[in-house]
Parts: sequence; C-alpha cells; structure tokens
Amino acid sequence: MTSTTTPRTLRLRDLVLTDEIGDGGEGTVHDIQATRGVPAGAVLKRYQRNLSPARVDQLDALVALRAQLRLGMAPYAWPEATVLEDGLLVGVLMPRAPDPFWVEVTLRSGGRQQRLREVQYLLFPAEKLARLGIAFATLPERLELLAALAAAVGRLHDLGLVYGDLSARNVLYATDGPIGVFLLDCDGIVEEGARYVVDSPDWTDPAAPEVAMRATDVHKLGLLAARVLAVDPTTRTLPGGGGTPAVLRDVLSAALDPSPSARPDIFELQQALGRCAPGPADSGADLPRWALRPPAGELVLLSIPEPRRPEEDGGGRGSRSGRFGRRGVRSRRGRS
Repeated sequence: MTSTTTPRTLRLRDLVLTDEIGDGGEGTVHDIQATRGVPAGAVLKRYQRNLSPARVDQLDALVALRAQLRLGMAPYAWPEATVLEDGLLVGVLMPRAPDPFWVEVTLRSGGRQQRLREVQYLLFPAEKLARLGIAFATLPERLELLAALAAAVGRLHDLGLVYGDLSARNVLYATDGPIGVFLLDCDGIVEEGARYVVDSPDWTDPAAPEVAMRATDVHKLGLLAARVLAVDPTTRTLPGGGGTPAVLRDVLSAALDPSPSARPDIFELQQALGRCAPGPADSGADLPRWALRPPAGELVLLSIPEPRRPEEDGGGRGSRSGRFGRRGVRSRRGRS
C-alpha cells in the first residue's frame, strides 16, 4: 500500500469487508477485498463509537503525515486513509501485518488456526507454547526482538512522535527467518505534548502524565523488556541471576523508574541493546524492510518540521499541544 494509490478518504459503502481478524477497546479489524482504489493487503479498523473532534483531527493529521513519509514496508500499521459513513469518520485503512507476523496455533479441539504472532506469546512458559505449537524464543532472539522494537520506537521519537499504547498485544514479532517487529494500533500515534494519552490495562505509566511523552514509551518498553526476559506477563521488575544481561541492567532499571525525568531516552536503550544483540542487519544481509534495524533513511520526513524553541519544549516533558490531539482526551484501552 502506498499513499499514491490509495485515496486519503474512502466511503465505508465502497469497501467489501471479509473476515474479522482482531478486536480491541476501540473497535474491530477486518480484512477487505482489493477493489479500485483499495489495494490488496489492506485492513479496516472500524471504531465502535463516535469519535471526538480531537480524535478525528488526530487521525486526519496522521493520514496526511503518511503522505510525507517514505514508509515502504516499515514496521508500522500506519493509517493510510480515513473511512467515512454519512460524513462521519468511522474507521481507518491500514496495512495488513506481513505473513511472517502470523503463526498457526493448535486449538484445544485439535484444529489449527492462523493468528497474529503477538509479543504476548513471549510471556508464556515453554509448556504452554508447546501446547499451542509455537516455538519458545531463545534469549538471543528475545534480545534481538527488543532491539528491533527500540529501533522502531526510536524512529518515531526522531520525528517528535509518541507511540503511546505499547503493550504485549500491540507488538508482533517474527523469528522464522529475519527477526523483526511490527507495531499495531498506530492510529494512536501523536506528537509529544498532545493531550491524548492511550493506555492498555497493566501497561500504564506510574507518573500518569496528562500529555503524551516519549518518556512513557521508554517506560513501557522497559516494562515489556522485563516481562519478555523474565517470561512473566505481570512483573514490573527485572529478572535476577542471568536473566538480564549486565549491559542492560542499569538502563532498563532506569527505564522502569516511576519518575519520567530519571528515565533514559530511547536511543540509550537502543545502544545498550545493540551491544548485546548485534543482529543480522549488521552483517549486510538482504533483509526485508521490517527486519531488525532497517537501513538508515527508511523512515524520513520529506518536509522537516521547524525545531522547537526552548520555551516551547517544556524541558522534554511535552507541554505543548500540536497537530495530533489538540483537545484534551484520555483513552483507556480494553485489552492488554
């Protein structure tokens, strides 16, 4: 999917919905048939309730921003078009997760079913994964996946954006072949400082910020790292013994600090993870664009925004509102 082939606004009645492939606190996700103006590989996220004017503004801005980005197969389910019904925004068109981010699981009935390969599977014990027919990821694989996630979030931070709803169900992973991640629910991406904060249960920032902050992304990534390394879906502390490589302990401990000002930035996390998980991308292999640490320039603004003035920056705490979420909104997702 590219912004040159898909109109920025579509009508719901022009889409042919097929299978429902996901659901969450805001709505449902459907496969759609390829038609004129709607290429193959697109999905519709359809919202369950009317959206506020601020939310509509934020989604319109995300779709417009995509037209300025060279996303290609970058690891984001980024909104590409808004979908209207009777003049109201009822959904967004997004790219479908690539095939490596799906896995066939064994059901209790003995049947098999294709499901999204969510990072939550990395939090399951080996015996449960064996029943599902999913391979248990090794420690090196887990470290490379965390490095890939830090790289993906870091690209957003480069642009002054906040991912927001980082949780084990909103990140997909691939280990069969090139290791990489794919971020779902990118319709929640906002500018730092926007008064739109999205959380999933048990993935909240203890600082409870009222505006979107990059420090919140860092905390949630640290929380996910602790849970992935401990193979524990609820822990908020790093595993002891050899469960956390020494090179990561200090930076991850700082990421978990309740105070945003004490946390490292995402690039410190990237550097630490890079030291213990160099990954295949450093070998010069011919990798898909979603793979670990894609080549520099994969996600680039074609029109660079003006730098913030010091008085607008708020000391890195995100005190200003911008194009994404100009009015105060706080959202709590119904899934983890």
